[in-house]
Amino acid sequence: MKLIVLFLVSILSATTLSAEEKAVITGKVVSEATGDALIGARVFLKDQKKGAISKMGGKYRIKDITPGTYTLVCTYVGYQQFEVANINVGPGETKQINITMATKVTTTDAVVVTAKAIKNNGAALLKDRQKATAMSDAIGSEEISRGGSGDAGDAIKKVTGATTVGGKYVYIRGLGDRYASTQLNGAQLPSADPDKRSVHLDLFPTNLIENIVTTKTATPDKPGDFTGGAVNIATKSFPDKFRASISLSSSMNSQTTGKDMLTYGGSDTDWLGYDNGKRDIPAAVQEIINNPNAAVPYLQDTWMDPEKAQLLNDLTKSFDTQMSPTTTTAPIDRSFSANVGDQVELFGSELGYVASFSYGRKFKSYDNGLNAFYSLSGSAENVTSLTDDNKVTDKKSTDEVLWGAMGNLSYNLTQNNQISVNYMYNQSGESSARYQEGYDRYYGLDRTYETRVLSYVERAMSSLQFSGKHNMPSVLGSKLDWQVSISQNTQDEPDLRFFTNDYSIDEETGERRYDIDQSLYKYPSRYFRNLSEDLNSVNLNYELPLEDWVGNAFKFKTGMAYTEKTRSFQEFRFDIAQDRANYDGDADNFFKNNAGIIDSSSKFPRFGNYIQYYDPTKSSYDGEQTIGAGYGMIDWTVPYVSNFRIIGGVRYETTDITVTSRDTLKAVGNLAEQDWLPSVNMVYGFNDKMNLRFAFGKTIARPNFREFAPYSSFEYVGGYILLGNSDLQRTKIDNYDLRWEYFANPGEILAVSLFYKDFTNPIERVIINVNKEIQYQNVETASLYGAEFEFRKQLGFLGTWANNLQLGTNVTLVQSKVDISPEELKVIQAYDPNAKGTRELQGQSPFIVNFDFAYVNMESGTEASINYNIFGKRLSEVTQQGTPDVYEYSRPDIGLVFSQKLLDNLKLKISAKNILDSEVKKAQEFKGQEYITQQYSLGRSFSIGVSYSLD
Repeated sequence: MKLIVLFLVSILSATTLSAEEKAVITGKVVSEATGDALIGARVFLKDQKKGAISKMGGKYRIKDITPGTYTLVCTYVGYQQFEVANINVGPGETKQINITMATKVTTTDAVVVTAKAIKNNGAALLKDRQKATAMSDAIGSEEISRGGSGDAGDAIKKVTGATTVGGKYVYIRGLGDRYASTQLNGAQLPSADPDKRSVHLDLFPTNLIENIVTTKTATPDKPGDFTGGAVNIATKSFPDKFRASISLSSSMNSQTTGKDMLTYGGSDTDWLGYDNGKRDIPAAVQEIINNPNAAVPYLQDTWMDPEKAQLLNDLTKSFDTQMSPTTTTAPIDRSFSANVGDQVELFGSELGYVASFSYGRKFKSYDNGLNAFYSLSGSAENVTSLTDDNKVTDKKSTDEVLWGAMGNLSYNLTQNNQISVNYMYNQSGESSARYQEGYDRYYGLDRTYETRVLSYVERAMSSLQFSGKHNMPSVLGSKLDWQVSISQNTQDEPDLRFFTNDYSIDEETGERRYDIDQSLYKYPSRYFRNLSEDLNSVNLNYELPLEDWVGNAFKFKTGMAYTEKTRSFQEFRFDIAQDRANYDGDADNFFKNNAGIIDSSSKFPRFGNYIQYYDPTKSSYDGEQTIGAGYGMIDWTVPYVSNFRIIGGVRYETTDITVTSRDTLKAVGNLAEQDWLPSVNMVYGFNDKMNLRFAFGKTIARPNFREFAPYSSFEYVGGYILLGNSDLQRTKIDNYDLRWEYFANPGEILAVSLFYKDFTNPIERVIINVNKEIQYQNVETASLYGAEFEFRKQLGFLGTWANNLQLGTNVTLVQSKVDISPEELKVIQAYDPNAKGTRELQGQSPFIVNFDFAYVNMESGTEASINYNIFGKRLSEVTQQGTPDVYEYSRPDIGLVFSQKLLDNLKLKISAKNILDSEVKKAQEFKGQEYITQQYSLGRSFSIGVSYSLD
């Protein structure tokens, strides 16, 4: 609350408007032919003595304007004079006027238009897209807000062809995280997930985001390791005048808020997204682990050594005794955000700054979940159904905190030189508690087993970026830009606790008889996992215009990039082994009252249960990855066909990945390759509103560190076990794209895209045996093809009553094919003679649909929208031995958002999500029957918030 009060005070005291309430006109000057920014254009008010020169990015700013009506004039050598008439600016207003300059023709008449404010941020993004070198889709901050998204993972679902899995991992055109790259302001980000390449998109609060652009076709100046798309998250840039805002909101979920949820004792700083050390390995244990001359005693070491017996007793009792979740009432979710920005004059030039902060805490819970594992058993000719090897009811609750802060400074050294520094830090902490109960055939059908998981996952991401843009008119008008990025992601899982037991019911008394059968399943255990990944990168691009030499628009661009990534992963494991302890059904009591020595009267001390330490080298590894790249490309408008543009060239990338287990007996994973990646994008402009695009490009997909790492890990007892594979190879992909796009009016588009992709050595996640072991493996070939349809339209053409209505929709249709190996196909067809010899790519949805219908009234400050999203049933897990694959079923998502300006600076916002109360469902199908492997509800969510802004 103190921070909020201080921020409000700073807002009220920091206004920079003068007593005369002067106005500002600002904007950007670009070339109509190429979309390039024009630096050095003269922009001034007609018949006035006020003006400015466009600087880096084509940006200009005319300040200290007396309120009134003006005509804005722009001139630039080689271009027609451009005039914007009837610009009305009010007291303290900042009016944005973007200028598109046409090249000179035989006539010298000026281009004159009437001022019309474009208030839809999507219009500017569509204009950039129209002139872009590659096929791309985007969503801006206004559209993100209108859709009610709280983070980038939620927002990107509105982009054509994009979905998310688990709210974190982006899938583009049906392709999973390995085929997408995520960048922050153009720089690659490290991953905090030990099992995936993808960056967690839910780490980025939408309050910090200016726009999200997804590039879908390759160009030589972009990294070559994306196939579905390259996602670039652009953080907010500094405004044209002082702006500040603060917002507060609360939300509830129909199946969580105010109801019982599972929890367990955490630390005093959980509300800040990190553990204060309460869950750390106890200091006494850590001291021994760090001492190469000491060791945690085994039980047999204590039989003849009282000192070691006492040591093992003390170490065992130093751990927290809670092993089972408790119940509490779930509170409401809440969030807070604030930002401030301005540009000021420093040493005769502009210094822009923006600072943002956001905080959110949300609770999720379900108690109606189901998890099951099925297999084929018996001779093929007699099997009519799947055998349920494992089936449990599932209860799970999470308490998640996410906060982020960002600061951005940008300074124009001169008209032609700009430097910037950007820092972002995001912190998240998720506490979860889980309880499952059911049966497992391996444990015996006469027993019911219980498993509990207490988990805390703490993630932090920091990114520091330095960049510069330099226009060099004296060097043939060339341009140079560079970027240096230093990023780190960490993930800690302190004291991850598993506790499994079984019970049977006495037929006579009805009493439960509890047991922990160490011969059938794992000991109760505790894991301490920590991951740190550092990524440092350098990018340099040089652009040389050769129009004067060639006679028409022609640019040559070259550059280099170097990325170095290192990862350190370490896992400490402690099992709670039994000596003479009996389990009475109370998991906490088992470790609390039975821990350590329970009888010291005999010759040998007797332990109830005790800690058993495992050598961490077997499940710890280090990874190193270096990628070097260089490229050359041209951007050429073909002579005599001024509306036909070719962007093409080649990129050369070297890859060196090494994953080394700290167990020297395990194989080293290594991948060293060199790739030439040519690409070409061709754009034919039928007119100034319609394009036809074609693209071809070679790209690659690399395995990640975890997939190489030779060790096994699991989520919960009875769940899948993930194994590494040191023999993985990279995937090579040929990409073909065709798109027709029509930009009818600002903010409107109609587009149709076709695409085809051919894969060599694609990597898939495969269930390799009935022991539920999963491994990533290469398959020989795969292919994917599909179509995208996008439509966005203002509905004013229906009549004045529809002037404030907007309609947008996009549909993606995808089909993929992977050839099943002859050996695997033989087993499958033994059970199902009609089985096909191909299947889909893992994670690929056959269709994705997004729809939004909005009412936007800028005069009354009213906005309302309905949003719909659905993906088609997609392959979740690939199985072997003939068992049917696991699919994730469709779930429609409908959301409503309403916002209303209450006062000049105050806005109310109300939203609802998952109105249909769709559930997560995964299942297998065999001989017309459905077998559910996972199912749980999400609940409906409702939120209300207010925001206050000053500008």
